[in-house]
Amino acid sequence: MMDFIEISVIVPVYNVEKYLCQCVESILSQTYRNFELLLIDDGSKDNSGNICDEYAKNDPRIRVLHVENGGASYARNIGLNIAVGDWVTFVDADDWVSSNYLEELVKDVDSDDMLILYPPVKVIDGNQFKAEVNDFNFCSNEGKRLFVEYGFLSFSEPHSKLFSLSVIRKYDIRFPEDVIVGEDGIFISRYLFYTNGIKVRNTPIYYYRYSETSVQKKIYDSKIEWRAYQLWKFELEKLCNQLGINSESDSIYNLLSSLLTRYMNSVVCDSKKSIKDRYILLKNIPLVDKRNYGRRGISSIQGRLLRFIVNNDCDLLLFILLIFRQKIYRCLLYTSDAADD
Repeated sequence: MMDFIEISVIVPVYNVEKYLCQCVESILSQTYRNFELLLIDDGSKDNSGNICDEYAKNDPRIRVLHVENGGASYARNIGLNIAVGDWVTFVDADDWVSSNYLEELVKDVDSDDMLILYPPVKVIDGNQFKAEVNDFNFCSNEGKRLFVEYGFLSFSEPHSKLFSLSVIRKYDIRFPEDVIVGEDGIFISRYLFYTNGIKVRNTPIYYYRYSETSVQKKIYDSKIEWRAYQLWKFELEKLCNQLGINSESDSIYNLLSSLLTRYMNSVVCDSKKSIKDRYILLKNIPLVDKRNYGRRGISSIQGRLLRFIVNNDCDLLLFILLIFRQKIYRCLLYTSDAADD
């Protein structure tokens, strides 16, 4: 094992006082000792910032930076700017890692231009769900092509991975701060473009506390949603061109469909725009995007109806279907939120 490798662990922190101690303690208990822990307090309004400072007083490996709230991408980018390690890994402040997390990551390093991925264990209401994957070694562009085609880009979150800081800095790879959703996929796609090897391991070492966050539930302005979709589509197409993959393949549009769905929903839900303007925005989505979106969920009645509508370029019917679906979704969401209260 390459004990001389230093790892920078970057943790963006925002209003997570309930979970922060578990996260930090799991990192400090690592069997691999050569690391620094960067806690980027992103303008927390609760006691998270004070918790970070208390930990830093007792452990010289911890550095804390308090910044005005700018979002997770902003906080991660600050961490990348000040990191001194050879490699970097991200941990979300409401997650935790096993004591051998860094040891497992670093033992697979054999070049300075690779990506190490350990699919996270999803934790929902205390129940753990482990991704069923096999160990893989992907080398050169042919390996990266298989990595994409096997669907591993669905693990697009920055956590549970090891990145080369030299690659990130050489090619100025950063999280886009002008989008609110999809930024993780954009970052990982940019990074993959410059890698020469990828290793995927099946060992459960990262525990991802899943919840329907406000970012996941909330639909933003259609311009913001469209920019997120376009940015990730651009990065994926660039990667596909490098690897000789059809950018309209299922493996690509399965990734993009969630962002396209968000954009469509943001259009039909925008009460500030007239129905006519919303319809025009939906109609102006390129046909290739709508048709690939319509390939999803074809086993259901709604899915088959959606596919028929988009394949026959029936934008008015698509508009009506999306409005109807949003009304049902909002009704269910309101009922769910009321029950939670």
